[in-house]
Amino acid sequence: MKLFQLSIISAFLLTIVGCASKQAAERDQAMFDELVNRHHSEIDLCFQNEAKQNPQLGEGSLMIRADHLPNGEFSNIRKLKSFPGSDAVFDCIASIMKDWKTERPYTRGPVDLTWKFEKNG
Repeated sequence: MKLFQLSIISAFLLTIVGCASKQAAERDQAMFDELVNRHHSEIDLCFQNEAKQNPQLGEGSLMIRADHLPNGEFSNIRKLKSFPGSDAVFDCIASIMKDWKTERPYTRGPVDLTWKFEKNG
C-alpha cells in the first residue's frame, strides 16, 4: 500500500542567456521534462525511504534549484523551499541529480524543480 503521493508541480528553466531563441528554450524544456519524468520513480523512492525511517516526516512542497551547465550536467544543487523533515529527502534527490546529464543545452542557467509530497490517509 502506498503511503504517499508524489506529484511534480513544476520544472522550468530560468533562462539567463537573453539571446536564446524561443525554439531553443522550448527544446531544452522538453529535454528537461523528459529527464525528470525518466527519474520520477527514483524521486518517489527518496520520499518512501525517508517516510519509512521517519514516521514524523511532514508533507508539502520541496523546491530545488540547480545550475544546468553547458556540458549538460547539473551542479550547485540547492534547496529553495522545504517542509518539516525533508532534509534527507532533499539530500537523496540532490545525489540523484548529480548523475543527471542531458544533451548540450542551447540555453544555460538555473533550473527550478518543485515536487509536492502528500501522505495518503
